Amino acid sequence: MRPNTEDRGVPPTGEINGKTGRIMILDDHAVFRQALAVMLEYRAGFEVYADISSPEEASAALEGLNGELDLAVVDLDLPGGGAEEFIRELGEKASGATVLGLTASRENVARQWGTSEVLTTGVCVDDILAAARQLVG
Repeated sequence: MRPNTEDRGVPPTGEINGKTGRIMILDDHAVFRQALAVMLEYRAGFEVYADISSPEEASAALEGLNGELDLAVVDLDLPGGGAEEFIRELGEKASGATVLGLTASRENVARQWGTSEVLTTGVCVDDILAAARQLVG
């Protein structure tokens, strides 16, 4: 489990252009998911609401949000699929949220699924942080 921002003396997220900067990460690679969560919190000041490994867990987590999510970072290449269905569900339950899709090979179909931005998995963390800032702000 990653440390809480208050444990590290990091100030609360606050708002970015009127938005909370609340993020959900859906990726099956635990090390990547947890490292990205730490980077989003400590380097970019976002609140990572959840880092989740499966679309089923992500759907359950949406129930507790009351639509208050600004960005979902979604692995579009999840084993067994499910990313497309989750993105559509997100649009219904948190219509104000945008989607940053991460993919090794599906850039062309990702936009059809409703992603706002697509990055390939070969990008550096700074590119992901910049895209998150742009999409939330």
